[in-house]
Amino acid sequence: MRTRHGPKIDFNYCNGCKQCYDLCPDDVFGWDDANNVPTLDYPDECQFCCTCELNCSQLAIDVVYPLYARLELKMLGNEQGAKA
Repeated sequence: MRTRHGPKIDFNYCNGCKQCYDLCPDDVFGWDDANNVPTLDYPDECQFCCTCELNCSQLAIDVVYPLYARLELKMLGNEQGAKA
């Protein structure tokens, strides 16, 4: 089954700097030496810290939150807006 959340890599922008691979605290990434690009070896282990996304100088990574988290964040945003 394909994971719909976690880091997504746009290989059109990736320059092979290895920042995502080196900095990910959850060891989500592997490395393809032949193509000099990261691989998503364990996307389900992503804890959504966004370290990879924040450190990607090419903006090639987008961390996608699971649906339940996106819904919860939206509800929290509405509740905070209602209190203001």
